[in-house]
Amino acid sequence: MITRNVDLKETFKKRLVVSEAAYKAANNGAELSVNKKNIIARCLANTSTFLTEQYAPTSGTQMSNVGPYKKFALDITTVAMPNLIAHDLVLVKPLPSFTGVVFYYKFVAGVKKGGVELEQTFNDPWALGKMDEARINYTSPVVIDSFAGDGTAVTFSLTWKHNLIKTEGYKPVVTVDGAEVAVASFDAVAGTVTLASAPAEGAVIKVAYQYDMVTVPQEEIPTIKVVSDSISLTAKPRRVKIFFSQFASFMAKQEAGFNLEEALKSQAVSELEFEIDSEIVSLLARNAGKYAARTGEATVTFNKRVPVGISKSEHYEAFAETLLALSKVIRDRTKRYGINYIVGATDLPLVVGLMKNWKDSGQSQKPGPYFAGSINGIKVYVHPEMEQGHFFGGYHGDDLMTSSAVYGPYMPIVPTALLQGPDGASTQGFSTLYALEMLNDILLCEGRIVDEANASANQVVAVASHEGSN
Repeated sequence: MITRNVDLKETFKKRLVVSEAAYKAANNGAELSVNKKNIIARCLANTSTFLTEQYAPTSGTQMSNVGPYKKFALDITTVAMPNLIAHDLVLVKPLPSFTGVVFYYKFVAGVKKGGVELEQTFNDPWALGKMDEARINYTSPVVIDSFAGDGTAVTFSLTWKHNLIKTEGYKPVVTVDGAEVAVASFDAVAGTVTLASAPAEGAVIKVAYQYDMVTVPQEEIPTIKVVSDSISLTAKPRRVKIFFSQFASFMAKQEAGFNLEEALKSQAVSELEFEIDSEIVSLLARNAGKYAARTGEATVTFNKRVPVGISKSEHYEAFAETLLALSKVIRDRTKRYGINYIVGATDLPLVVGLMKNWKDSGQSQKPGPYFAGSINGIKVYVHPEMEQGHFFGGYHGDDLMTSSAVYGPYMPIVPTALLQGPDGASTQGFSTLYALEMLNDILLCEGRIVDEANASANQVVAVASHEGSN
């Protein structure tokens, strides 16, 4: 039986208060969303169940300090989970088991009609299918068939032969390479059209005709059907340990007032957080240009070279147009969304920070990837290891339909018990299990900040091919 998230939030309500406080402190007072609370509660439940089962009293093992240890382990999840930037970039979906499957559905054409092919996608979780001339006519009486001329053929068999209009004198409209040509005859029973002369070899022939949608029976009707698909998720491990001596810990405390044990624990957890966030950013960055590379789409580029006669701040205001251009790219692909975040290198704040509507997060001193602020409602993240001048934008919501990738924590960051040997050495391990997979790249779009002379402030240039695995 799976416990509902609403019950889990009630079970861990005190810890969620701590999570919210930690999130507010790290995000300039921002509220922790209901979805993030659900995710944290689910991770807390996974951790609690794991610890309870692992250290349940048995005849073979007893552990007197399970209570304090379990509290420490849950404390890590309480504070670490809300501060991952993963929540704002990808779908965070806690896994109930080591392996999982993300199911989704897409709606496709169940019947070929005109230029609409069988199982052509009309709508999937991430985008609406292309609304071209053929699809516009899919549910209408109009059919447009396409043929290629071979230099000799004058008669062409129509694909939608059912219920063709048999009105006397009616003839389809035929074009050859865009120019209308004469129709010699039309056989509505056989479903053929004959031209007065043969089109040249390689000519594009389009035949537009209609069928009767009123008379019954209708032998074939435009159809939409649903197709299910899935993405497999398998958790992978990360593990790190701390090691220190009793002497070193004692001297650090006595001589410098420094708690060496707590500092090492904090460093271990921070390292895992840093690596997880970095892996997510790296995955998105590698995939941000792949859709454009496949389709020959253009890349949006901002030239930071300041033209003569205007101030730098005035020139950098033009970056707002770059953001709109990124949104247009994704809107054109999906027919739904624009961008709501961008991620870039350390040179990105040098541009957005001079814009009038820039709202700084105050997190610039945070190590590793961080939330830098927002501009015109778009969140800006910085990763210090990204290539200078490279940034990408994307759209992210809280479900499969609005995410480009999924991060699935199975076991959040969980510590082992602290072990102390007779020689004074102390060691402790920190581990996590999670899945990370791309869902699609249609919601990602890359951009470039360049410094070029004699170029416009904003321009669109041909995209280069981007190689690299997921």
